[in-house]
This record gives sequence, structure tokens and C-alpha cells, in this order.
Amino acid sequence: MPAQQTLTPPIGRWAIFSVFWQPVGAIYLLVCLVGLAAGLWPDAIYPSTSDLRPAPLPALHTLAVAQVGFFLLLYPIVLFRRNSIQSESRPSTGPGRPEALEGRNPKPCLPAGRSEILETLGLFIATVPFYAAAGWVSDATAVDCLRTGIAVGVICPMSWVAGRLLGRPAARGPVLTGLLVITIGLPGLYYIFRDFLRILPAERIIWYLSPVTFAWSASAARNPSLLPEPIWAFLIWPGAAAMGALICIIASRKN
Repeated sequence: MPAQQTLTPPIGRWAIFSVFWQPVGAIYLLVCLVGLAAGLWPDAIYPSTSDLRPAPLPALHTLAVAQVGFFLLLYPIVLFRRNSIQSESRPSTGPGRPEALEGRNPKPCLPAGRSEILETLGLFIATVPFYAAAGWVSDATAVDCLRTGIAVGVICPMSWVAGRLLGRPAARGPVLTGLLVITIGLPGLYYIFRDFLRILPAERIIWYLSPVTFAWSASAARNPSLLPEPIWAFLIWPGAAAMGALICIIASRKN
């Protein structure tokens, strides 16, 4: 079927190059292109009353936000659909053919396989030209670009885990709601606190708690630090992914 052909997982070590032939690679590059364009022409999104354009341009910021949006809102759905197709094509055991079927294609319990990890690495490698262009117009150094990539990269385990949990009907609603809240809801809540409530401590916590605004701050130019700061915000999403992976593994073993 066409859906099966377009959503089949990359195979083995060649998964790192799947960005060049898998539809997910084309979608990712399109998202990065849109993010870069938003930073090159910010007036098209947020018109300014001034005749002066901001210098440097926020291209690295918008590219990072586009990546976070892809890995939290689009990539989990791709992984979910891919895993669903694999499950449907996997033969089920039965009394008629126990010797041929038992032990074949066991149901995966890990939140990410080698192909998914290599595919994600390939997506990041394909982003290097975008980072070079965004860093140049944003007056950013190589350290700034590397720190931005790290800030986005720590979100990826969350994406893998969400893709697995979406395959469980009981978890599908809470997972989708959670992804929408941390990607869209928290930035919106930040602006409510900043523009209306003006509660500075809560405003700062929400800014770093959201992956979108955290990636925005991590992509600041001319920052000598290699790791995104603060460290607690840098570690919170890998920790959440680890907890989700544990839930995924326990649920799989119970089944």
C-alpha cells in the first residue's frame, strides 16, 4: 500500500541517510527552511512600526524553534504511524502455526530503535547548511550553533518516547495533550505572565521550562558557554524522556 511504502522505517546503518529518500526528511527540511525564512524576514511575521530592521537577524532563533516544533509535534506522529504499520504487518501467533510464528518479530518495548536514532542523527546532519546560513546572518559563532543543536537534541528522546506511547490507546490522548501544552501552551502562558500578570519569577521559570523558549534563549549569539543554561532546564526533558521510556517498557512487558 502507498502508506506502507512512504512510512516504512529506514534499514540498519543506512538510516542515517534516509533524509534523502524518506518523506520525513523532506518534511523536516521544509520545516527548517520555513524557520530560516522566518528569521530572514521577521517583519513578515511580526510587523514593526520602525523603519529599521533588527540586526543581527533572529534566523538562528527561528530555526531552533522550527526544529523543536518538528520533533515535538510532527516526528512523534511519524514514528507512531510507522510503528502501527509494522504492527499490522507482523504475523500474530496462533494454534495453527506455532512453530513458524512464535518468537518471530517480537513486539518492541524500547522507546527508540537503532534506525530511529540514526535517522534523527541524519536529520541533524542535514541541518548543517541551515545552521551555517542562520549563524552567519545572526552574527553567531560555531559555539552558538553547536549549543543550539544541543538544546534541540535533548528534545529528541522525548520525541522517540512519545512516538511509542502514542501506540497505546490509553496514553494517546494525554501524550498529544502534553505535547501541545509544552510546545504551544507554555509559550502562550509565558506571554500572559509577562504582558498581563507581570510575575517575574514565574515568568522566568516558564520561559526555561518550555522547549520552544528554551531553544530560543540557547541560540543567543556570542555566548561563550557550550551547554545551554540553566542546567536544570537542560536536563529536565531528558529526565522526562527517561521516565516515559520506563513507563513504555513496563507497559510492554505487562502485555
